[in-house]
Amino acid sequence: MPQRIVSAGASVTEILFALGVGDHVVGSDTSSRFPAASQALPNIGYHRALAAEGILSLRPDVFVHTDQAGPPQVLQQLKAAGLAMHQVPSTPSVDGLYAKIRAVAKAVHLVDNGEALVARVQHQMQALQPLANDKAKTRVGFIYARGNGAMMLSGTNTAAHGILTLAGVQNAMTSYEGYKPLSAEGMVVAAPDVLLIPQRALGPVKGVDGVLRAPGVSLTPAGKTKRVVAVDDVLLLGFGPRLPLAIQTVRDLVR
Repeated sequence: MPQRIVSAGASVTEILFALGVGDHVVGSDTSSRFPAASQALPNIGYHRALAAEGILSLRPDVFVHTDQAGPPQVLQQLKAAGLAMHQVPSTPSVDGLYAKIRAVAKAVHLVDNGEALVARVQHQMQALQPLANDKAKTRVGFIYARGNGAMMLSGTNTAAHGILTLAGVQNAMTSYEGYKPLSAEGMVVAAPDVLLIPQRALGPVKGVDGVLRAPGVSLTPAGKTKRVVAVDDVLLLGFGPRLPLAIQTVRDLVR
């Protein structure tokens, strides 16, 4: 097993700790905030904008990262420096999570631990509270905000869409893939019953009141009832070992 591990990706870090090798992780990226112990680790920066020097200065034996880490030239520099590199998938689905756990476990030579963790998550998934047979699913608009406060509305093929689907609610916007800037017209068309936003995104948009003041929101069912729900973003979008908790949390808050 590697003695010094650097990780990039919140779910990768969470999986490493869940596998029991958290004390071997010597650095992680800015998204890695769970468990709490990961926040005390040296920070290698944003996982999409890494620098080779910062990672190599930690003298890692292995660098475990998602397929979203980059930029590519930095990954090439790390590989050229002789660092063992292990890329893991980040597909936002249940099967994607199991593949991610197995890939991380293989990277640190703990395949048996990985299978045990997969089995534990599978058991938790089976134990989730059964869904009611709702003919009319709650329509949820997922809002993401960048540092400048610009709001985006999630379409399909995103981690947000994945978690909403697993929670048994309907993504209010399915006419496009990815994220698009929030507009009054788009919000009215989406007509969400509830607006869901990552907790850390509330700061840039000036809180729940800021969401309610966004273009078109006041004309939607969610705006009229002021139903804005915030959930920890790592739990909500990470698709890590706490996925069953994320699903149940969304169900409890928006249904």
